[in-house]
Amino acid sequence: MLAIAHQNLVVHRDLKPDNVLVTGDGIPHLLDFGTAKLLSPENEDLTSRSTREGFLSFTPQYASPEQVLGQPITTRSDVYSLGVLLFLLLTGRQPYVLADFSTAEMLRVIVNLPPARPGAGEMPYGRIDADLDSIVLKALRKESTERYSTVDQLATDIEAHLKGRPVAARRGNLRYRALKFVLRNRVAVSAAILLSVTLLAGVVAVAWEAHVAIVARRRAEDLSENLRQLSTSLLSEIDTAAMSLPGSTPVQKLLVKRVVEHLIV
Repeated sequence: MLAIAHQNLVVHRDLKPDNVLVTGDGIPHLLDFGTAKLLSPENEDLTSRSTREGFLSFTPQYASPEQVLGQPITTRSDVYSLGVLLFLLLTGRQPYVLADFSTAEMLRVIVNLPPARPGAGEMPYGRIDADLDSIVLKALRKESTERYSTVDQLATDIEAHLKGRPVAARRGNLRYRALKFVLRNRVAVSAAILLSVTLLAGVVAVAWEAHVAIVARRRAEDLSENLRQLSTSLLSEIDTAAMSLPGSTPVQKLLVKRVVEHLIV
């Protein structure tokens, strides 16, 4: 509803819990547009004069710095108030506390005092992560040009956080985006890691078996070479002994040599 109002150049200017009704089915409804302002050149001067004359059309605890200063109001002023509401929903407290509603106190706190980080301090509703911190603090920037330019942009970042996607308020690097991708696709990433580990284990097993086969072949080759050298040496000694046998004919000596060779092989 607020986005539709902004599209029609209407700023609410008094967003607070009393003006938000949530029905039983969880749908919020925005109430009390009595202080709303139409963004048009005709009433801009009138609004500025009314502010200077002391007319405050806002609730101080939820007012933006430009409302307190009496500066021109834009849709970003409502974004600031939404940031206060979001802070309250997440933490159960407001980003700052006014000691009183004097102009000096509002200038000190709302205009100049940086808001507390939502994730700091005791959390009654559980831990608040860095994404939500960044979203709230971007909506609560003192300079209106540094906030979300539209309510839709704020809603898009909140939806991105709920879906585990990177949020624009973080301006995260590649590591942040990669982490978001992994968390968003846990099952697929886990399956890919398991498959990679399985393939790696298979490659290691094949490589080890190949290594074992190579070592065994080298040992067999070494053993074969040792046996060949041994047999050659033995044949040489037998041949020498056969030739020196007394009374043996050359044919007998050759026969003895062939028999011995056959037995060794």
